[in-house]
Amino acid sequence: MPPTSEQLLLLLKQQDTSKSWEYPAGFQYSQEIARFQKFVEALEKATNLIFAVETGQQIQDASFHSQIRSPSYDQLSVVRFSNFGSMAAVAEEDVTAPELLEILLELLPLHGYVHIPKIVYSLPYTGTQVGIDPIITWWDRFFEWL
Repeated sequence: MPPTSEQLLLLLKQQDTSKSWEYPAGFQYSQEIARFQKFVEALEKATNLIFAVETGQQIQDASFHSQIRSPSYDQLSVVRFSNFGSMAAVAEEDVTAPELLEILLELLPLHGYVHIPKIVYSLPYTGTQVGIDPIITWWDRFFEWL
């Protein structure tokens, strides 16, 4: 059974510390990139699609380490993988092809990721971080460039 919205909001709050802006203490970057790459392989195998991947040096000054775009932007905008709490989120999941969203939601937990749905990540940010630009939603905190 997937976590409830309340449980996911609690996870977001637990991951939000005033000491960690881009990544938490002890973040294992190379391990996270390797896990992400295994996820991409599984996704491409399950969908018979080749996805545009941005990771490594392509993602800097962000609270996420990698993102996936589908070859067809009408099927999916982007899936981002946070540096915090093994969280992943689908941007604009309401316009993602239902079959693709179903596969994503099936594969994410199999690879140790927690899916944060739009209904949760679009809630107003109530955490402790203060940046140059205001953090408006939880998406801004954990799935955006800083």
